[in-house]
Amino acid sequence: MIVEHRDYVRVDDRLVVSWRPVESQAPVDDELRDIMIMSVNRQINDMMAVVETEHPQLAKLLMHLNHKIDLLANQSADANYGPSLVRVNISRTGMAFDWKTDVAVGSDIRIWLTLPPENTKVMVRATVLACDHTGDRGRPRVRCQFHSQQVDAFDAISSYIDYVLDGREVPNRLQAPVTTQDTVNEADVVPLHSAHQKVLFYR
Repeated sequence: MIVEHRDYVRVDDRLVVSWRPVESQAPVDDELRDIMIMSVNRQINDMMAVVETEHPQLAKLLMHLNHKIDLLANQSADANYGPSLVRVNISRTGMAFDWKTDVAVGSDIRIWLTLPPENTKVMVRATVLACDHTGDRGRPRVRCQFHSQQVDAFDAISSYIDYVLDGREVPNRLQAPVTTQDTVNEADVVPLHSAHQKVLFYR
């Protein structure tokens, strides 16, 4: 068996993504809100880990409800920067994601990712390498390379990649719902082995 380093393993998925230019300053209220949400999510995750040992279905239900609350909160967010549930292709060194508008090539941006299974929120800095219209329904596809020396963010992304790879054959794996004509159908849980969830290996 050939073991691929995670730097070269890319996975296709749908994730909640938001971004801002590095030079812009997010409103203080947004930063404080994000810190509070991350703290609450950590507490929820700790409690769900305890519940899951005896009541796995209840833990799955609570995770779905937590995700639904996040999606409802996202509806009032800045339309230009997200957050938004979009198609992504991600590795430990970079990512591509579909967006609503073009993003300037060569610009440095901050990207916030909400990663399954615990809805972990990660911020990573990146440089936009390309932006073309090959995304879903001809939308802009933003291709980025992550800046180096972001160990905590890279570890979180690696854990997410491991989760996707480990869960390839697991039935009913909790995933972000699929969007249909710009609306979210929360009842649809897409099997990991479907076309847009395939795992790609690059060297």
